[in-house]
Amino acid sequence: MRILFVHEVSYSLKPVFEYQEFIDGLLEIGNETALFNFVDGPKPISIERFSATLPRRLNPRGQILTFTPMISGSSIVARLMAALTAFVALPLALIRFKPEIIVNYSVPTFGLPVVVFSRLLGIPVVFRSIDVSHQIRNTAFSRLVKIWETLVYVASDHISTHNSSLLDYCVKMGGRRDRTSIDYPPVQDAFFRVGEMDQEESRKLFGIGEPSKGTRYLVLGTQFSFSGVDKLVRCFREHGGAGDSLIVIGGGELETVVDELARGDGRILSLPFIPFDQVPSALRVADVSLVTFESNLVTNCALPQRALLSLAAGVPVMSLPLSGLMAEFGDMGVNVVERHEDFFDQTKLSKNSKPNVQKLWEVISREQSVHHFSKLLMHTAAS
Repeated sequence: MRILFVHEVSYSLKPVFEYQEFIDGLLEIGNETALFNFVDGPKPISIERFSATLPRRLNPRGQILTFTPMISGSSIVARLMAALTAFVALPLALIRFKPEIIVNYSVPTFGLPVVVFSRLLGIPVVFRSIDVSHQIRNTAFSRLVKIWETLVYVASDHISTHNSSLLDYCVKMGGRRDRTSIDYPPVQDAFFRVGEMDQEESRKLFGIGEPSKGTRYLVLGTQFSFSGVDKLVRCFREHGGAGDSLIVIGGGELETVVDELARGDGRILSLPFIPFDQVPSALRVADVSLVTFESNLVTNCALPQRALLSLAAGVPVMSLPLSGLMAEFGDMGVNVVERHEDFFDQTKLSKNSKPNVQKLWEVISREQSVHHFSKLLMHTAAS
């Protein structure tokens, strides 16, 4: 099957998450996949090649055909221009690649051209909804993005998402419930084998000393304004035990704030994003993984990748109450706390806090997730 993925973030520059995993996994089971993406950085605005063959993120020996709207950059002007040039570039990509189905992740940047040209060319679209687009960042365009969301939900042939809270939101915004499904993102086998790794080698990789009698906490991922990681670091400084340590890995809007808070406290290690193949090593040195998102529409509809990777690795997860995460994985090693201060109270870890790795393998392993998603695409294309 020929599958075109459409996304408004860079395939090569962004940290690995589910769309690179799906692309790679679908290629490995015999599909042809290509990508139409927006290269968001590093210059404010620049001209980009329309098409290029790039190394695959998860298998550098392989290649993937990519298309762009010929504009790239980190500025809002670049993104607005890309949204316009996509009305020329996207149909050219569709004519050249001739996909049997489109998997669309994009709302504000490419959502409208995907809707228009998929209809004109008779190509079915699966919209992969992974967040509440209009609330990820509060901008002057948020209301317009919400309208675009509704249009994409209504016009897509099928909506695939990863938890029941987000599915309900998609239906509320115009999607048809009988054309929606919950499909979990894939997790690589390496995460299910973290317990077999040499802990000493993992500690050396990050410059971490000998294990102490305290608890080593880990926070992974993008530091959005709503992530609560700044509040967590403040709470750790006040409530963390003398033998405890906190490792914060990631970047984003709060990165500078977190780095500043970490200074002067030898128990806290703040690191930028690390290569994806080093994430299992980070999990190997952790006793507990923390999901610090504060509860709101965006976070209740989220399924944090950091939680799934941690659970697969057998690392207990502590999280503030997030309805989407709890509905899908609340009985597989996620421990709920009500306040950031409670993260550092070990009595909040239940007796059944050990993740059910075997059950997790059956639903989120790369093999299971990719085959499940492939069947969805084949069914939608044939409908």
